[in-house]
Amino acid sequence: MIITLTTIPPRFDKITPTLKSLLNQKHHADQINLYIPQSYKRFPEWTGTLPQVPEGVTICRTDFDYGPATKVLPAVKDNWGKERDILFCDDDVYYDAHWAERYAKLRLTHQRTCLAEGGYDLKDIDPASRPQDRLPRVSNQNRDLLFRLGSMLKYRQRRASYYTQSGYSDTLLGVSGVMVRPTYFDEKVFDIPGLLWTVDDYWISGNLAANNVPIWVNANAPRRHDGASRRISALLTMVHEGNDRNDSNQAAVDYFREHYGVWK
Repeated sequence: MIITLTTIPPRFDKITPTLKSLLNQKHHADQINLYIPQSYKRFPEWTGTLPQVPEGVTICRTDFDYGPATKVLPAVKDNWGKERDILFCDDDVYYDAHWAERYAKLRLTHQRTCLAEGGYDLKDIDPASRPQDRLPRVSNQNRDLLFRLGSMLKYRQRRASYYTQSGYSDTLLGVSGVMVRPTYFDEKVFDIPGLLWTVDDYWISGNLAANNVPIWVNANAPRRHDGASRRISALLTMVHEGNDRNDSNQAAVDYFREHYGVWK
């Protein structure tokens, strides 16, 4: 297993706690790679100065900026054709010490499946149309008082877990980590059209769907702990060429429906 992520210049001085949380995992990764492009689409004024990283983390330079998908696509390319687990994550979350261990254990029973701890279904797809081999679906329903109290006690945190039932989903949420293998993709994953480079979750999810790789969301996990840089140059609030996050997400859905016939 390798752990991969990327970051952006405004967050360089805030990334150390995230990297330390990855180094402190009970299940140690073979590598922890921080991918940084030679130049950034969003930050053309960047001088090229690199962040300071703790020992055990390797800065890997990439010739091309894939946007937020730089957290995983260079690793897929570097390990092309290999059945190697890549656990990618965000730079603005502190990961609990058993995070990687949960993924490693779940991999034993879920082969050729993308694993995540966050995801959701597209709301305009009829639930009755779901094939039997993609059931159950992930759920965050019935988060009643008993569930919330039990979750807080189990994980010793003030916020309850978000999901009540593990299951399949249409899209992943990279913020809580995602495990994939290079063999889940074809070369089209590197050719991101138009504004879709701004929505990595949908781009990666759509490519998985196009290759018939399901996404399984593990509900048996503590709620993530957001870091200090969560609001710094956040993609969630970015407007690119007049398109906000919702516009870009919908553009991705439309693209995969038109070109790949998925998410119908």
